Amino acid sequence: MNIEITKKAYKQLLKIEKKDRETLLTFIVSFESYANFFDLKAEKLKGHANHYKLRKGNYRIVIEKISNKTIEVLAISHRRDIYNRLISILF
Repeated sequence: MNIEITKKAYKQLLKIEKKDRETLLTFIVSFESYANFFDLKAEKLKGHANHYKLRKGNYRIVIEKISNKTIEVLAISHRRDIYNRLISILF
């Protein structure tokens, strides 16, 4: 599976503590080993056709499904902040 990370998501990742950042990077890189999108077990965001969320500890990763073999990471943030920022991320 191909993974693309937006500039905004990359900047958000850099702001996270080093320990958590390494855990999240390992989690994101592990997506490459999945055969297709449905193996990720991502939850669909209500009201958005191709947007999903993944949970890793206290962090949420918002992704967009480009195809069954390609995803784009749109945002990475703490669970208390991600949903407040979601509007600015998706629009």
